[in-house]
This record gives sequence, structure tokens and C-alpha cells, in this order.
Amino acid sequence: MKTHLWIALLILLPACAFYPKTQYSEEVKRCDLAFKKLTLDVTSSSIRCQGNSKSAGACVILAGVISGGSAIVSGSIVLVGNSLHWLEKQGKCDDSFLNSKILHHNKPLLKDDGVLVTQEASQQ
Repeated sequence: MKTHLWIALLILLPACAFYPKTQYSEEVKRCDLAFKKLTLDVTSSSIRCQGNSKSAGACVILAGVISGGSAIVSGSIVLVGNSLHWLEKQGKCDDSFLNSKILHHNKPLLKDDGVLVTQEASQQ
């Protein structure tokens, strides 16, 4: 009887309380990025705990464990995905943080008739 109760509780609980959601922006198209920015979204849980106080308490604890585990796993996916998105943006977008800092650093060189070395110029 207890086994059937636990199986029923596991079936009624949602598998993922938190999940990564893709967030599209114009920089994905403009810079031709492969990695999209991710956000962490939450599902509405429909946990139905019925029975005596012991099983309801166990149900609430189990729901917390599942929600917490889902938040950790999905949060890690979002963190890694957004890190890859940021790194790819720095390499492909002309208006990225690193490219703007490099251009600002090279302005004195460009003002004094220096030549900005680019990848195309170095291959010729």
C-alpha cells in the first residue's frame, strides 16, 4: 500500500519545475550567433497532496526536492548557455564589449597614420 502511494505521488508531481527558455534578440541574426541567450522559466505546479498529515508532509518535502533539483540542473544549463552566448558574441559582433575596448585602445594608432592590423591584411 505504501509503495502504491509513493508511485502515485511521483506520477502526480511535475518532472521539471524550472526549465531553460530561449530568448531571441536581433543580435542573433545580425551577428550570426549559434548560441541563443537563455532565461530560466517556471512551470505552474499542480501538486495534489491527499491523505493523512504524514503523506501530505512527505509530498511537500518531495515536491521541494524535485523543484530544488530542477532549479539546480536548469540553472546550470542557463549559466553555461549564456556564457557560451557571451563568448560567441565577443568574437562575432563588431559592437561587442571586447571589440569596442580594442577599437578604443587602437584610436591613437589610427590617428597617427598607423595601420590597424587585421586578419585579412596579415594574410596578404
